[in-house]
Amino acid sequence: MSKADFHTQSGKGPAQTRKGKATGQSTGLRSMLSGWLYPIILIALITASVAASWQLQDRSVVQHFEIQSAGFTPEAQILAVSGLETGMAAAEVRPLEVQARIDSLPWIAESSVRLVPGGRVLIGFTEREPVALLIEGSRLMLTDAAGVALDIPEGFAPDLPLLYGFRLPAHGERLPEAQFAPLGSFLAALQQSALAGLLISEVGFHPEEGVIALSRENAVRLVFGTESFAQKIDRWEAFYRQVAPVKGMAAFTRLDFRFENQIVALHS
Repeated sequence: MSKADFHTQSGKGPAQTRKGKATGQSTGLRSMLSGWLYPIILIALITASVAASWQLQDRSVVQHFEIQSAGFTPEAQILAVSGLETGMAAAEVRPLEVQARIDSLPWIAESSVRLVPGGRVLIGFTEREPVALLIEGSRLMLTDAAGVALDIPEGFAPDLPLLYGFRLPAHGERLPEAQFAPLGSFLAALQQSALAGLLISEVGFHPEEGVIALSRENAVRLVFGTESFAQKIDRWEAFYRQVAPVKGMAAFTRLDFRFENQIVALHS
């Protein structure tokens, strides 16, 4: 290789090196931008969008209510207790406070309140589910599994077991918790069975035997104790399906389900 050739080739080297460095720096900058700057820009845009949405909502007013459930509680009563009115500023709506007011109604188990764009307020609620008929003399009331006493709505004819042993409180008040707790657990478990609940006419509590009941057929005394009600109800249902058709319920006066894996039967 000649000296001239050597100088010509070596003269190109630094230029190529500088160009390579510039290209590398450009690639590194793009990599840096895509690595951390783009997410920051995206977050900023989302934040600005949310802020604009809230600002728009703050300036809006309540225009419409949507009640997303139905039951024994009239919509007018829901709206009256909510404290909400059309025309009020959307910024004044406090969903948790509104929920607390709606939940104070006797039939309401829980509620939800959402404010959505366009001045709409969505109100949803779940009502209490009766599990028994409280009876005191000639008076009747409903109760749910939590022990909340409820007046019987006009036209409602519940087919539920009678529950004895309580003084009837005012509408929406609770039965004494210590006394009602095992009965509430039993009635809640009973409601999960498609058949067993239809086979029981009355329920009560005995200080030594715990939860007791009477069968609809022949008024056989059923003893369930104070715990593990789901398993005991399953045994009662199995007894009715398998033994009762063979021997007849009239052959028994008492069935005790308190003992594990067995039923103690007292025959007529």
